Amino acid sequence: MPHDYTEDILIEQPAIEVFKSLDYSHKNCFDETFGTDSTLGRDNKSQVVLISKLFPVLRKLNPNFPDEAIQKAIDTLIIDRSILNPANANREVYKLI
Repeated sequence: MPHDYTEDILIEQPAIEVFKSLDYSHKNCFDETFGTDSTLGRDNKSQVVLISKLFPVLRKLNPNFPDEAIQKAIDTLIIDRSILNPANANREVYKLI
């Protein structure tokens, strides 16, 4: 018998509805694929920043910046911080933002 107290029902679906109300689009990537024909443009699960989505947004926010400056900002943002304490890693990224 299915339960009404699942993470999907209690957390995921309400969160999806909030983002939809803010005009974000939703994509179910439960069966995500990776590589050249990937679902989200990622090579593997460890890539948490969707660069293919981020670059155009940064371009729109900074129309006078050269592509090299935007790419450098992305490269700085996605530096591997896994060796850091999670709180310190978050603090470092927060300062960048």
